Amino acid sequence: INVAIFSPSGGNIGMSFAIPINSAKRILSDLIKGKKVVYGWLGIGLQDITPDIAAYLKLPNLEGTLIAIVQEGSPAEKGGLKSGDIVKTYNGEAVTDLRGLIDRVNYSKVGETLEVGIIRNGKTMMIQATIGERPGEVTKESEKPKPAPQPSPAAQIDMWRGMKIASITNELAAKLNLTDKKGVVIVEMVPKGPVYSTGLRPGDVIKEINRVSINNEADYRNVIGSAKGNVLLRTNKGYFVIKE
Repeated sequence: INVAIFSPSGGNIGMSFAIPINSAKRILSDLIKGKKVVYGWLGIGLQDITPDIAAYLKLPNLEGTLIAIVQEGSPAEKGGLKSGDIVKTYNGEAVTDLRGLIDRVNYSKVGETLEVGIIRNGKTMMIQATIGERPGEVTKESEKPKPAPQPSPAAQIDMWRGMKIASITNELAAKLNLTDKKGVVIVEMVPKGPVYSTGLRPGDVIKEINRVSINNEADYRNVIGSAKGNVLLRTNKGYFVIKE
């Protein structure tokens, strides 16, 4: 179904935009009856499985999708899904990538309880999750514009793998629009260094290193002191493998 056209000349030569007919068919009866169109929601942030992540987790392939974030109070959290879970099946059907799972959740019926097949710490598990109604669009914390963090020199910790971090003070949390002060924030990094090359930037928050929770500076120091080889970071932007 054509819905719009982009035409620099105002004529009929340009770029058109359309909705696939199968997507429209799903909601056609509700539209005809004047009903509100409702989409399913689990409350999870997903990311595709990269070769680096697959190698770190010793996965045989890149199929599935990785849960990076589970929203507090969401259907996913209530059902028992956790960040770090790898979704392999949804309602009995294989999940090959992020887009496939998003589409299936969107068109699931609100209130329906479905089975989600996951891999957690190398073990296959089945989780029962009840689909909720997708709320209005909300800007993710990780997508909000961030000013450059400027902690006091005393708060900074020595360079590790091409980055410096700092504890999250009340002042720094306010500047970066952070509602959760658990973790440590990246404040400086070496251009083209191990961390910079992953796409992380100053202002991003580290929550875990090698599956160990990082709540504060002390946790961070303890973990990096024994971290060898490639390490897995969970941040407010998802999971990243930092090479040695």
